[in-house]
Amino acid sequence: MKANDWVANVGLYTIAGVIGIALGCIIQAKTPIEIDHKIRYSELINWLITIFIGFWVGYRLKNDFENNKTIKSMLIDDVKFIISELHKSNSLFSKLRSEVKENEFDNSQQQSINFQLNYVDQRIYIFCEALKENYNSHYREIQQKLVDKFLELNKIATDPDDVNQSYFDNVTRKATALESELKSIVQKIVSKM
Repeated sequence: MKANDWVANVGLYTIAGVIGIALGCIIQAKTPIEIDHKIRYSELINWLITIFIGFWVGYRLKNDFENNKTIKSMLIDDVKFIISELHKSNSLFSKLRSEVKENEFDNSQQQSINFQLNYVDQRIYIFCEALKENYNSHYREIQQKLVDKFLELNKIATDPDDVNQSYFDNVTRKATALESELKSIVQKIVSKM
């Protein structure tokens, strides 16, 4: 349930309650109030059930709201972590830009790239699984865009034709596109889920 929907529902219930109180006052003003000293068990049960439902609904709504907030926070933290790992990847590429000789990576440099991008891939997988478990209706759209952007970056970064200035520029462009997609995911989590 979105926060805006929750506020609208509370507003509607408040207005309905005020109208009910006003109608009750009008009706009681026309009929004299009499106190019946007999206990009617049906009224007592009705009163107890009403109290039980009131507490149960309040407790349930509060828990649902808090759970939703916790899940959103967890997903946003996952996305922030992916972004920080993406920044580490960018730092690695900046470092490699100055170290590359003869327009190709040596074995350790290629392993560093593969390791860093595999780690980003694992974190994206963990995020997508959490998203699927908690917000299945939004999962397919977000997962598809995110994986597509990552695969574009991964293909360019791990299978270079020639390691030159253009290669590093393309990697930076694809990493920036992935980061932009991650930031738009955070906005979707905050506003639409």
